[in-house]
Amino acid sequence: MIWRKLRNWLLAGLVVLLPVFLTLFIVLWVFNNLDSAVSGPLRAYIGIDIPGVGILLLLWVTLLVGWLTTHLLGQKLLELGDRVLLRVPIVRPVYSAIKQVTESVMGQKERAFSRVVLLEYPRPEIFSLGFVAGEFPEADLVRVWVANGPWASAGPVIIVGNDQVVQLPMTVDEGLKYIVSAGVLSPKESEIGALTEAVAVLRQRRAEKGM
Repeated sequence: MIWRKLRNWLLAGLVVLLPVFLTLFIVLWVFNNLDSAVSGPLRAYIGIDIPGVGILLLLWVTLLVGWLTTHLLGQKLLELGDRVLLRVPIVRPVYSAIKQVTESVMGQKERAFSRVVLLEYPRPEIFSLGFVAGEFPEADLVRVWVANGPWASAGPVIIVGNDQVVQLPMTVDEGLKYIVSAGVLSPKESEIGALTEAVAVLRQRRAEKGM
C-alpha cells in the first residue's frame, strides 16, 4: 500500500516538475547559444566576456529592424534584402517557409495561410494536417503546406485537388500550436469530432474514385 502511494506521489511530482525543468533547460540553452553566437565577435574584439550582452545586442537589432519597417526607406531596404534572399537557390526554400510560418504565428500577415485542412498524405490512410497557402480556382487546386513536425519549416508544399482536402474547424494559430507541440496539445472535443468526420469524408471520396 505504501509503495503504491509513493509511486503515485512520485508520478504526481514528475507531472508538476518535469515541464518546469524542461522549460528552464530549453530557455537557458537558447539563451546561452544565442548569447554566445551574437557576443562572440564582440568578445573577440574587446577581449572582455560580458554575460548577456549578446542577447541585449540582438534585442537592440530586432528593435531597430522593427523601427525600420515603420518608415518608407526602411521598408524599401528590407524588401530589397527579402528579394535577394528569395533568389538564392539553397536559401530560398528554407527562408520562404520560415518567413511564412513566422508571419502567421506573429500575426504580421493575416492570410499567410487561409485555413487548416486534413488530407491523406503521403499515402492513403495516413492523415496529415495541412495549411492552405494558396488556391488555383480555375483548376480547382490548392497549395497546401504539410508540416513534418515541431520544426515546422521542414514540411513540403504540395498541390492537390480541392476535393482531396477537408477543412477543419480550427484557426491557423491553433493548428500551428498543435504541430509545434508535436501533437502533445490535445485537440478540443469539438475538433476531435470534426477530425473523425473529415477522415470519413476523405475515405468516402477515395472509395467513390475506386482508389
